[in-house]
Amino acid sequence: TSTDPVAKASRSPDAQLNAQTKRTADGAPCHSYKSLLTELATQARCTTRVPAAKATFDKLTEPTPLQAHAHQLAADAPVTA
Repeated sequence: TSTDPVAKASRSPDAQLNAQTKRTADGAPCHSYKSLLTELATQARCTTRVPAAKATFDKLTEPTPLQAHAHQLAADAPVTA
């Protein structure tokens, strides 16, 4: 490894494999930030109104495995001030 702070970074073997196969180590497709946000945006909150009771309730669609994994990673991420 180089100690030069302006030297070009080199990819790890795992990163090279991801770039070549477009898949992560567990076989999931690699995402860019934009494509990940697009995938996460497909989860929906549906509001149902019950006219007779003048009540509403929200129901979230079931997350895909990718969405569930992303939510878990976000929940486990350390919070820094």
